[in-house]
Amino acid sequence: MWRGVFAKLWETLLLYYDLKKGIDWQWASLDSVIVKAPKGGADTGPNPTDRAKSGTKRHVLTDAKGIPLGLVLSGANVHDKWMALPTLDDAKRHALGAQKRPTHCCLDKGYDHADVEAGIRWRGIVPHIRRRGEPPLVGCVRGKRRRWVPERTNSWHNHFRALLIRWERKTSHYLVLPTWLCPHHPGAVALMTTPGFETPSKERASSPG
Repeated sequence: MWRGVFAKLWETLLLYYDLKKGIDWQWASLDSVIVKAPKGGADTGPNPTDRAKSGTKRHVLTDAKGIPLGLVLSGANVHDKWMALPTLDDAKRHALGAQKRPTHCCLDKGYDHADVEAGIRWRGIVPHIRRRGEPPLVGCVRGKRRRWVPERTNSWHNHFRALLIRWERKTSHYLVLPTWLCPHHPGAVALMTTPGFETPSKERASSPG
């Protein structure tokens, strides 16, 4: 129930942010982060990067500014490729504005699979995926770096201890906090604290006009 309440809040603030600032649907990025889950439970699994200890993986889609648009959960041992399309679909569920899909989507080499690329194109999105075996970009690179944006968002989420280590066994219980945090992303908070932003008073909120 509570996740439904916070999901509605997320959708409302995304719409507000879109109207006031504008969600940058032109360039989106998708990435994941693994955190410990000592008690196990649904959507957890052996972490291949931490001696097979129990862990969970958060998959997040952000716009070009790092605003979270979609969030799904999986076990730490689930390959990123399986959660790319569900994360994109989750973003569509939260978007209440006219546009519900990004125009371009940047992904790292973990998503370099034909079925992932085909699924993204089928959704009308242009994928930009780094290829396995492709030499790393070193030195001066033309164009704007975009794949680090969701990493920054995941890092911000991990500043909250309840997200850095998952103690909840039920997925719905763990997702309450990130679903509540996503609309409170620093970008949205910065917008609401800009000069001229007014919180509606009780009198204005209750007045019919």
